[in-house]
Amino acid sequence: MLKPETVIEALRESDERYRLILDTAQDAVIGMDGFGMVTSWNARAEEVFGWLRDEALGRPVAHLIVPERYREAHTRSLSAAAKQPAHSKQGSRIEVTALHRDGREFPVEISISRPIRSGGSIAFHAFIRDITDRKRAERELLESETRFRRLSAATREGVCLHDHGRILDANQAFGAMFGCDPAGVVGRHVLELVSPSSRHLLLGKLRHVDGRTWEAVGLKRDGSTFPCEFQGQVLPYQGRSVGVLTTRDVTERKLLESQLVSAQKLEAIGSLAAGVAHEINTPTQYVGDNTRFLEQAFADLSVLLERYEQLVTAVEAGGVTPELAREVRTAQRKVDLEYLRTEIPNAIHQSLEGIDRVSEIVRAMKEFSHPGAQERTPLDINRAIEGTITVARNEWKYLADVATDFDRGLPLIPVLPGEFNQVILNLIVNAAHAIADVVNGTDQRGTIRVTTRVVDGWAEIRIADTGTGIPEHVRSKIFDPFFTTKAVGRGTGQGLAIAHNVVVEKHGGSIDVETVVGKGSTFIIRLPLVAAADGG
Repeated sequence: MLKPETVIEALRESDERYRLILDTAQDAVIGMDGFGMVTSWNARAEEVFGWLRDEALGRPVAHLIVPERYREAHTRSLSAAAKQPAHSKQGSRIEVTALHRDGREFPVEISISRPIRSGGSIAFHAFIRDITDRKRAERELLESETRFRRLSAATREGVCLHDHGRILDANQAFGAMFGCDPAGVVGRHVLELVSPSSRHLLLGKLRHVDGRTWEAVGLKRDGSTFPCEFQGQVLPYQGRSVGVLTTRDVTERKLLESQLVSAQKLEAIGSLAAGVAHEINTPTQYVGDNTRFLEQAFADLSVLLERYEQLVTAVEAGGVTPELAREVRTAQRKVDLEYLRTEIPNAIHQSLEGIDRVSEIVRAMKEFSHPGAQERTPLDINRAIEGTITVARNEWKYLADVATDFDRGLPLIPVLPGEFNQVILNLIVNAAHAIADVVNGTDQRGTIRVTTRVVDGWAEIRIADTGTGIPEHVRSKIFDPFFTTKAVGRGTGQGLAIAHNVVVEKHGGSIDVETVVGKGSTFIIRLPLVAAADGG
């Protein structure tokens, strides 16, 4: 049998362990008896409520931590808990308002243990957690979400939250863009909102979000399509990371871009008109001169032919006179038959060359100015470049020689023909202007060299000039809209911007420049040999 002092020591050690456990707890732990008097008060309770353990022990817990307006309800709850059977389950955590020693009220989460009965007494333990920070975070999150919803509701851009493509939430503009209300897109996969031709591209972007913008073909609820633009981000949301898609309907922008390209094409045609007229006038002039020569030669030959007819008739009658023979010989000398035998074939040959030249210019101008196709079509880009060089001839012929080195085995390349021609024209005109800055006032000539190749699965077009080159401090701006280093009236700053938009955005290609100041520049265009999956 244990000695009394041994039992006392064991009880003291047990009590010490109990207090140590309570003092290391992260929650405030308060013990109380059936009358609500404090029987234990751990270190965390001191921090949370401001009362020291010695001050709290033996006092009503309601007077220490319960706001006065809630004390009556607290007493009723405690009385009800005391009547619960010993085997009843521990109560769940509830949120209530607690009172600090300094009179400040704050939110807590509290759980009351089931009553412990020993003889005629009852004991409880309350486990209390200060949730001020959590409530503040929840409030801030709610405010943030409210701001987000207000902002997303006010913006004209469509915004949706998605989890690996599955839409969690969307604003009004997003739903309207796809022909339904926001609830109509929640739960759907974003791939369902684009045309089949755009799904592979969109799926790749969802997997590798980089914050950049890309274009796709949107699919409305009624089956109609429209051009749209997506931008993806990843943001924290309710304790996890979700995707955010910002969407814009770019129908109007596409229309404006098309109108801008058309306007620049008309501007180019207008500025080239005088040169083209001159190019046509030169061969037309010598065709006219040769035709007038042939007219006079025919008149002279008609007189000689009449004399020959008379001679033939006299021969048939057997009465050729010396006078008739002299008249025929005189007619031959007057016509200069030997001269006509040489010059008439030359005049015909030159006239045919002139007609061919005019036909070439007209064909090139027709192809260049033809309305742009809405879809990419396979094009012989070598022929298209040759035609554009012809159209622009008056821009460069007094300044430079144009050399071409085409890969004649180049396959047909899927492009928008009109816009492709515009890009080539812009670069050739720019090359001519750069060369003009070097050779004007001298007897020198520059060179524009155009080459085509297949390089690493891309169609590559290089347009090189021996002009001034591009200064280093402006190289990063040359593709910006309205940026130009040319004098007023010589350039609008739209040529390279349109070229970049056509090559990169509409064809999925690239355009770069290699340049050395004082030596010249080479613009390098790379186009895919096959149209991209989004259909362009």
